[in-house]
Amino acid sequence: MIRQNKIRAASRWLRLVNNLSRSFNLASRNIEEVLKSLLKELLRELGAEAVAIWTVEEKTQFMKIEASAGLDGLYIRYFNKTDRVKIGQGIVGKVMVRRKTHYIVSGKKDSLNIPRWSAIDRDEGFSASAVAPMFIGKNIVGAFVVFYKKRKTSFLPGELQFIEITADQVAVTIENIKNYETIVRSGKSLLDQVERLSELQKITQSLSLSANKTLDEPLKVFNEYLEKRFGIKGLVLFQKEESSGVLRLITSLGVSKPMNDYLKTHLQQPGPGTLSGLAFQDKEIKTSSKVFVDERFMKPSRIMLSIEKRSAMIALPLVVRDEAMGVMVALYEKPHVFSREEIAILDMAARFLGVSLLNINFFESLVSEKQKTANIINSLNEGIILYGNDSKILLLNPKAEELLLVRTEDVIGRIITREVSEENIFLKNIYNIGNLLLGDNDKTEYATEGSERIILEVSSVPVYGVGHEKIGFMHTLRDITKEKEIEMLKSKFLVTASHQLRTPISGLRWALDILEKGEKGALNPAQQELVQKTSMVATGLNDLLNDLLTITKAEEEGLLYDFKKQDILPILKKIIADLEMPSKEYNVTLSFIEPSAPPPQVNVDSVAISQAIRNVIDNALRYSLPKGIVGVSLDAAEGNIVIRVRDSGIGISKEDQKFIFTKFYRAKNAPAQQTRGSGLGLYLSKNIIERHKGRVVFSSKEGEGTEFYIYLPAATP
Repeated sequence: MIRQNKIRAASRWLRLVNNLSRSFNLASRNIEEVLKSLLKELLRELGAEAVAIWTVEEKTQFMKIEASAGLDGLYIRYFNKTDRVKIGQGIVGKVMVRRKTHYIVSGKKDSLNIPRWSAIDRDEGFSASAVAPMFIGKNIVGAFVVFYKKRKTSFLPGELQFIEITADQVAVTIENIKNYETIVRSGKSLLDQVERLSELQKITQSLSLSANKTLDEPLKVFNEYLEKRFGIKGLVLFQKEESSGVLRLITSLGVSKPMNDYLKTHLQQPGPGTLSGLAFQDKEIKTSSKVFVDERFMKPSRIMLSIEKRSAMIALPLVVRDEAMGVMVALYEKPHVFSREEIAILDMAARFLGVSLLNINFFESLVSEKQKTANIINSLNEGIILYGNDSKILLLNPKAEELLLVRTEDVIGRIITREVSEENIFLKNIYNIGNLLLGDNDKTEYATEGSERIILEVSSVPVYGVGHEKIGFMHTLRDITKEKEIEMLKSKFLVTASHQLRTPISGLRWALDILEKGEKGALNPAQQELVQKTSMVATGLNDLLNDLLTITKAEEEGLLYDFKKQDILPILKKIIADLEMPSKEYNVTLSFIEPSAPPPQVNVDSVAISQAIRNVIDNALRYSLPKGIVGVSLDAAEGNIVIRVRDSGIGISKEDQKFIFTKFYRAKNAPAQQTRGSGLGLYLSKNIIERHKGRVVFSSKEGEGTEFYIYLPAATP
């Protein structure tokens, strides 16, 4: 039964909306007629006694009754003349601001309304009202008010929706009327507008500048037009000097040489003293119909204008983006009354000239910056090769010419293909460098071919346009031949020293092992402890030598890895088992969380990857505090297997983090926790993992611990 009543109620309101839509004349040009017709419908269907449309005056923000039906003239006058309030006040103003329908029912005090307004409504006989906001899109047009004299204790939801729909239709009607009035006003001046547009087109064509270096030619065209149209006898243009802020003469037309020389030598100061200075300072057009009686001119200016026989002047600031760039001055022989049309055309021209001046300044600064950039590039001690997206060579600096033994004119504008590279060994080097497999911001080493062999560090840098679209790329070339020679000497020294040290260290370890086992006699506890400590030092030295040899071999000739597709889980389990004893020595708990599902296989050299992972976990154990925990887990994510190693140790300071994978580097807080350590373990791990096309990253906070992530790509099925 309740459901049927709701359906009947909904049907009634739909019928009312339909009837209302048919009675509305959306193309009406008289809102009062619309409201009278509307009131008849509302009186019959809702029992309403009056309707009103409230709007807001744009300049003052005061509200007023724009149109009404059923309201007394004194009532309207009271709100429009006597008791005016701004938007946001009273029930009407608050509905506009809150954009939400509100109503007042009989016998209840309403907190939204102004008490004196409520009293006026009661005196008028209104006991209830509903106020709905009127919108066009997101813009508030006003408020639509329906008044009731009969006792009304509530509003049905459908009734309020009906009033809101009515308000929307009234808003559309008001907007249509406004548009019609605009069209009518425009039509009356259409012929004048066409003529003026024709004139403006001539001017804009003469003043349209992009990167021209002079304003003389377009100003000449403009000056001829102004002289013919308005009788102007002279046009002068000033520009602000960035360093001093004064106005410097750029050009003048229609004035004598003495006048031109005077303006060149007597720079215009912004502010009082000259009309141009005032116009520039205030960013406003300044006119003087009679310059000789105008107190705004200083005496020297009046004397010069008298000699030049110029009696009137207009000064227009050249303003772009609210910044004054300069001033345009037009001169007249006789006292002159300035018309609105004349000022409008001159103002438009000044705006165009301001933009043109900005363009010229911008162009000159670009030329200057380009030259500055070219000088910097040419003086760099690194070679630069700039390519377009099509790999065409756009730039080659002198250092690149020197390194690659080529001339700029031989390669600029060319795409060096394999066929072209066969011409000579120098072009072949350029071809090889251009085809190195480098991603954005990657770098690699390249040894040039030919008799004068050098080793270059080649870096690839993307080049972006103003819209951040990629327009090419750049290779920087750094000669690292001497560095590589020094590295090679160091490596040879390390290899030689390591091999020479291995024999005595092996002998030392053998002797310590015999002593520790008691083969040469039993040791007392103090001797036993001393031998064990010495044995640990010898083992550490041996490990250091092994790391040095491994790193040297990797850097010098590259380790030969035996990659095989296999499971990483058994490898990781063995590493955990091997490190159980050291973890107890460090008094640290080592835990391993196995994956819930078997991870994908990986292509790895089991020996090398074991060393890399072991170094990371061992590092976590070494720098964990006693009774700490090192957690290791294995997961699969986005085509990778991920080994996570987390400790609760001393952490790594922010300043140390960028060096953590650097050879021989140890964080500042490391020696206090662990005196042993070469600074090679993590460097070697990173080298091995990257050779497996993986990566190792970490996050750390000093005093709270560190978390390492080892990513290895899953093997293809």
